[in-house]
Amino acid sequence: MQKPLAPTPFCYNPKQVKAIVLGADPSNFSDKGNRKILTKAFCIGDGDARYFQGILKNLKEVGLGLEDIYVDNLIQEYLEFESSNFKLWEPVARKNIPYCLSRLDAIDKKRKLPVLLTTEVLYKVLNN
Repeated sequence: MQKPLAPTPFCYNPKQVKAIVLGADPSNFSDKGNRKILTKAFCIGDGDARYFQGILKNLKEVGLGLEDIYVDNLIQEYLEFESSNFKLWEPVARKNIPYCLSRLDAIDKKRKLPVLLTTEVLYKVLNN
């Protein structure tokens, strides 16, 4: 069976980004226990708002909207387990940090933009 393609990052205009929103990975089993394949990070713009609606609500509280953000995942590939249930997630995540940084550097070469994390597992792996 062929691996599903990773969702692409979401960004309306890379030249107008005010903040970066970083998720863990696209892994999910939200389609009646099966994996839902997302074409964009958090399914933004694909008609299924459930993955990003809470995050967007928080962004609006600080004056940010979809036109202001770049959204990506630290790990772009689908994993066999969701991050919170995968004991090996941290080592896999650490191996992906250089690749993620290269994608983020393409958006923010000077590394001045705030990076907003969507889950505690990201904080733990990036803070070590």
